[in-house]
Amino acid sequence: MATKSTKIKFVTGKVRFSFAHVFEPAETLNGTLKYSAMILIPKSDKDTIARFNKAFEECKAANAAYFGGTVPKVLKGGLRDGATEREDDTFADYYFINASSNEKPGVVDADVNPIISQSEFYSGAMVVHQSHYFHTMYQVPAVLLAD
Repeated sequence: MATKSTKIKFVTGKVRFSFAHVFEPAETLNGTLKYSAMILIPKSDKDTIARFNKAFEECKAANAAYFGGTVPKVLKGGLRDGATEREDDTFADYYFINASSNEKPGVVDADVNPIISQSEFYSGAMVVHQSHYFHTMYQVPAVLLAD
């Protein structure tokens, strides 16, 4: 019987969403439909970066059994550096993660009212974001709190 993975909850400070597909799923490279976003964390936000790294390490430790007791040394996940992994200078001052989900994420405003109009939330918006991290270290958008 396969070991069930443990999810770890993580909430960011203010981050920027790019390539946001939160109202309608977009087709992935393998042809599946997923809700997704690139989450850009300012390099100046030391608190969010430290909390993210802590959650990432907790996720690896909590899911070691899923990997047979030892977490692989090369494991997808963690913060990526926009200055080195993206050609566009727009990303230079950010770390980023790509998040996806099969389920539609909740999108709410600062007063926790649902946002249903796509004109109220857009790529480039500054948000507070909640994710759940699983054994595969893919970040799954759970709730987006728009600014």
